[in-house]
Amino acid sequence: MQLTELDDRFTETSTELLLYMARLSLNDSFFTFNKEKLIRFALFYPSEFSIVDLIVLGDQLDTYIIDLRGDDEFSDIKSIASLADKMVKTK
Repeated sequence: MQLTELDDRFTETSTELLLYMARLSLNDSFFTFNKEKLIRFALFYPSEFSIVDLIVLGDQLDTYIIDLRGDDEFSDIKSIASLADKMVKTK
């Protein structure tokens, strides 16, 4: 029922964007991060990501996820706002 309501309210593109945004969840040590889906998410913003940016993005995401999962200072992160705050504090 919820999926039907979602389909009725949003276009296919909007639904896809929402699903890709869910991949940015910081819960469970970034468990839902999915590199391929995040790269596809970036494809919705062609003015922000050049072809070179997209090629490099995969490696950057791998490094980012490994670094954050291995750093105890980031284990309590629950939101994008708390991630940004922690990144500023830790430089």
